[in-house]
Amino acid sequence: MRLIPPVAVPAGGALIAASILSGSDQAFREHMIRESGFARLSFFPSGRAALSRVLSRWKRDGRDEVVIPAYTCWSVAASIVRAGLRIRAVDVDPLTLDYQPGALESACGERTVAVVAAHLFARTAHTQRIADAARSCGASWIDDAAQAIPFEFTGADAAILSFGRGKPFALGGGGALLTGAGGEAQTGSDPRSGGLFAALQLILTSWAGRPTWYRLPRALPFLQIGNTIYNPEFDADAPFYRWQARLGARQQLDWATVAARRSEHARRLMPAVERCPGWAIPARQAVTAGPLRLPVLAPSRAVRDRTRALLLKMGVDASVMYPGSIVQIPGIEPHLAGGTDLPGAVELVDRLMTLPTYPTLAPRDLQRIGDAFVTAVGAEG
Repeated sequence: MRLIPPVAVPAGGALIAASILSGSDQAFREHMIRESGFARLSFFPSGRAALSRVLSRWKRDGRDEVVIPAYTCWSVAASIVRAGLRIRAVDVDPLTLDYQPGALESACGERTVAVVAAHLFARTAHTQRIADAARSCGASWIDDAAQAIPFEFTGADAAILSFGRGKPFALGGGGALLTGAGGEAQTGSDPRSGGLFAALQLILTSWAGRPTWYRLPRALPFLQIGNTIYNPEFDADAPFYRWQARLGARQQLDWATVAARRSEHARRLMPAVERCPGWAIPARQAVTAGPLRLPVLAPSRAVRDRTRALLLKMGVDASVMYPGSIVQIPGIEPHLAGGTDLPGAVELVDRLMTLPTYPTLAPRDLQRIGDAFVTAVGAEG
């Protein structure tokens, strides 16, 4: 019955209930501004709503392209399309999870309005190189920190945060936009009262994400657990609640411990992967940054898929992230600029798998993940 999920909501019912009853609505905003070095923070219904809003404000005649990695969350593409802009997807290096050297620089041009630095699992994008490429063509650049909270100012024109399940701050939804003092103020929404049903949903998600119970919700197809959806018509008007801001402030108090625990879990799982011939760990520097998941590269898609199926039978739900690259999203063709021959992104689609590292994993869970991985790879081989 026991099944270890790929991600989990660290906040329990008691912490969520306390956030409904009391706390500061402003502490979360003030902390993020102070830690990130940005001047302003605006709340939005989601990270994609925040990204779409800032891109809409930056759009101007003659500049209608946004440069993004060819392998990243499909919500990034949905945000660009909603803003009325075109996507220039740039190939990625599977071993760094970042732009291919040289490919980014050649992709930036006179039509580029913005370049996105997309961090997968932790801080994986080389922000200085991205900033230089954007500045060279007169474009802005955005630090997509949906999977990596920015603890120092990177010099970006804006940064995107997301507060969904499995994110660094799991608040049951919502997002935020960070901007500098010299930039144009962005209109988001102030946290609202209410949202008790949303709080109850988060409590249930936290409960259902425990290994003891996770097999039950995973078996229900209508919950779409683990599905990646491309939807440019997403809701951009949903509220961000006061209890979510208070919960974020409470999570901040323990953030350093949580990040250290994620890093330790990743380090404990790495030897199991390294024992298996043909498997690799990309973006190794991210292990010290509290990764949301530990990425691993299989020798091939067939090996990856069979290993994942065996892991599931042994009680570990390893995820494969996005089902396709950005240029493989159904219906995306009219919104693309540039070529679609992007072998690095295809390699990630075929080979990438992730192992759980969330902070509430028990020592026996980590042992089980490592042992199951070695056993599954050995059985598959």
